[in-house]
Amino acid sequence: MVMKTNRLVLLLCTTLCLMVLSISCSSPERKGKRLASKENQICEKGLDELEGLTKAFTEGFSPEKYNKRQDAKDEWFSRYQELSNQVEDDLNNAQEELNMTISNMNNNEQLSFQKSYWNNLNSMKQEELRRKCNQNECPEVVLNSIARIRPVKPDTEQMKKDLGNHELNDVEGGYYYENHKTIKVEDYDISDMTVNKVIAEGTEEYVVEVSLTLLGKSNNDRRFDVTCEIRYVLPKYDDWTIDFVKTVAFVPVSSDRYNGCVKLTLTGGFFQNDLYVKNEIDKSLEVFVKYHKYGEWNKKVVVVQPLDYALVTYGTPDEYSIVYVMPL
Repeated sequence: MVMKTNRLVLLLCTTLCLMVLSISCSSPERKGKRLASKENQICEKGLDELEGLTKAFTEGFSPEKYNKRQDAKDEWFSRYQELSNQVEDDLNNAQEELNMTISNMNNNEQLSFQKSYWNNLNSMKQEELRRKCNQNECPEVVLNSIARIRPVKPDTEQMKKDLGNHELNDVEGGYYYENHKTIKVEDYDISDMTVNKVIAEGTEEYVVEVSLTLLGKSNNDRRFDVTCEIRYVLPKYDDWTIDFVKTVAFVPVSSDRYNGCVKLTLTGGFFQNDLYVKNEIDKSLEVFVKYHKYGEWNKKVVVVQPLDYALVTYGTPDEYSIVYVMPL
């Protein structure tokens, strides 16, 4: 009988201790500390892995593997982004667990939980990790490795792509020159590009003269034959980049389709006649006119609206003619 009583007392004591331990472990303070410690471990592990990735990339870097520095940057960011996404997923999952835990607590429990959580959380390390995960530039140590790559000089295909961000102007004496009009290369397809000559070639400079044809993307009847000088430079951490483009020759190529659609006419009053161009179709046209006046030749581009007139010059020129006609 005494033995049974002792066993019963022991069982009750053990049960009571387990209950006290369970309550203690599941208290808001304990939960706050546990979740903060979990996030701290994620941050430490993430920072170590990102640092390890940088070290592995730079120590095993082989510049001969790449033709362009951008290829090495793309490879770096691909690896870095994959690791960063995993780290951020781990942090977001921890945050979801945090929000779920708080949602199951009353106000007093939430206050105790949050106090414990913030007292144990290394928020500065978490900010550092998130900042590194979201960075959009290579670390300097990675860039120094990438700078060892000697990029191949641009060929005509690369030049076509690079010219897309530039504008071409007419040369002095050209039809567009007087109006300071420029042509945005992005609005045109480039065809028949050839390198006429290499003007300068060094480790940080590459200058060439090229000839090319511009064909309007929206209308192939807009066409220009262009010769230009392109100067490339090689920045410290980037690939060959256009420094400037200088137009050498800029020749509009007329479409025979519109030659009979416009005509020049003299219109005026009692004292003088002025030179106008008349558009005889229901389509806007750009007309290139050449005329002789006051002892010199002049060139002008006139935009004529559908079935309308546009002034070329006041007064009557000695000679005048239409040289090119293009649709807008």
